[in-house]
Amino acid sequence: MSNIVDPYNSQNYSNSNRVKGVNYGNAVFTDKKNNSDLDSGDFLNLMVAELKNQDFMSPMDNSQYITQIAQFTSMQAMQEFAVYSKNNYAMSLVGKEVTASRPTVSGDLDTTTGMVKKVSLVNNEYLVYVGNGGKSYKLSQIMSVQPEPVKGECAVDTTGLTPLYKGVTSKGATIYWQKSTEDDTVQKGLSYKVYYSTSGPLDTVDKVKTATAVPGSVSKVTDASQLTMDITNLNPDTTYYYNVLVTDANGNQNIYKSQSFKTKSA
Repeated sequence: MSNIVDPYNSQNYSNSNRVKGVNYGNAVFTDKKNNSDLDSGDFLNLMVAELKNQDFMSPMDNSQYITQIAQFTSMQAMQEFAVYSKNNYAMSLVGKEVTASRPTVSGDLDTTTGMVKKVSLVNNEYLVYVGNGGKSYKLSQIMSVQPEPVKGECAVDTTGLTPLYKGVTSKGATIYWQKSTEDDTVQKGLSYKVYYSTSGPLDTVDKVKTATAVPGSVSKVTDASQLTMDITNLNPDTTYYYNVLVTDANGNQNIYKSQSFKTKSA
């Protein structure tokens, strides 16, 4: 007669006892109910149990009973407010751009950035549907929320950002500047272009776009802390004004602070 394996005996799960060809998943099981969270029903049950088991020779003082009733009422109000706040927050996400991440079976993160299409309440839990694919995420899996873009307004604020220069010669110079945002989600949609002119300052988008553009652009920057472009074929002993024009994913543009340098004599 073959041996019967006891499924509750941990010794039977050693490598030598594993059945060949069977995939044993590394599943993690958790109690769906958080026992640290007491609701109004739990509070009421505790109070009833306290009344049923009190010493009738020395009953609980009425003032203590009234205090517990007040605490119970206060807790109910707070719970209702928490539910309302959560509902209001969930509904406010519709139409906004968010970044959400959820774990996959392999242990990786499935991350999506896109507009929230709808919010549903499923089994007392809010699910947020993100992007054109309609992937569902829990509220706790929302990593960031971007404000709704204003039509015609650039996604980045370049106020206070200044492009610098180095390596000036009689025929050129190197322009370098920092990224306009540390948010990689936004940064991936940006492109930078350098313009220069002998007249300036180049302090508006229109003035910058009428100047001479350096061939090429810098785009899809994520890790670099400093961006650079070279200006060449300049005239010696001449003052040049320059600036950086940044364009976001929707074609909206903004500029850095206009600067100037003078080339060396020939």
